[in-house]
Amino acid sequence: MEHAAFYWAHLPFWLGTYALSLLAWTCLGRFVLSFILPPDSGNYIWRFFVLVTAWPVKATGWLTPRVVPFILLPLLATLWLFLARFAFFTVMFAAGLAPSLGSLPLGQPPAATAPAAPGGTR
Repeated sequence: MEHAAFYWAHLPFWLGTYALSLLAWTCLGRFVLSFILPPDSGNYIWRFFVLVTAWPVKATGWLTPRVVPFILLPLLATLWLFLARFAFFTVMFAAGLAPSLGSLPLGQPPAATAPAAPGGTR
């Protein structure tokens, strides 16, 4: 039951991280598929990738100079989404809403866990 409490206590963190990750990997998949399928393909997987990633790619188009070809926009959207995921983690961790890696906060060295063996080491 400890594991369930661990997930429910940090639900906003998990949902935000998962959503940003899902979008980033889908943008990367769209970029790779763009070399295999034509832009107007009727393939249902391609249409799904285009549908899910339309708004991140469009937002990236606003941030990116027009010199960059359209085919690279999903790759740049992937970069922006992974940066947003890192920023989300940083904000959530600073607010104390992200899970820690253990009972010690990050940045502190672990305490000595075992005393030295009697008689020294071999």
